[in-house]
Amino acid sequence: MLYQSWKPLCVTALIFGFGQPVVAAEWQMQPEASTLTIEGTQTGSAFSGGFDKFDAHIVFDPAAPESAHISVTVETGSFSSGSSDRDSQAAGPEWFATETFPQAKFAATSVERRGDGWLAKGELRIKEAEVPVELPFTLTVNGDSAVAEGEMKIDRTKWSVGTGDWADGSFVGTDVTVRFHVEAKK
Repeated sequence: MLYQSWKPLCVTALIFGFGQPVVAAEWQMQPEASTLTIEGTQTGSAFSGGFDKFDAHIVFDPAAPESAHISVTVETGSFSSGSSDRDSQAAGPEWFATETFPQAKFAATSVERRGDGWLAKGELRIKEAEVPVELPFTLTVNGDSAVAEGEMKIDRTKWSVGTGDWADGSFVGTDVTVRFHVEAKK
């Protein structure tokens, strides 16, 4: 008899409680604590630089990565490497072409668990090219705060970054390492 009286309640709980889709948390990037950097080579020597202005829209729940929505917008004109010559060249038409293409964008199409970390697969758009990329990252969540860090290596020529005399990699290497550290709050 006890089973019969709880049966409707259990069915209701399954339909309205457990059967509800997981709602992923929306996170607000903390710009003052977040960084987006690149490393490359020029005349055989390593150099690094970063973008001072970028923003991330993050909707993510580690318990339901299939519901993630992650996009990053980078103001390409905010690139700074500590070299005024390099920085002015980077803004020009052979590199980022910031007047024509003021933003680069990454949009994740999926996020999945990968070992101890995560893997975001998506499209990276720089200038007119949109190329699929895989971005491995780690995530630490502590209450309403989160820290995500990751890096990926890309070939800049896939996005026509460094054209003309710069395209072959003899002066500026074609491999670039992109790193990020993003702090966010719910």
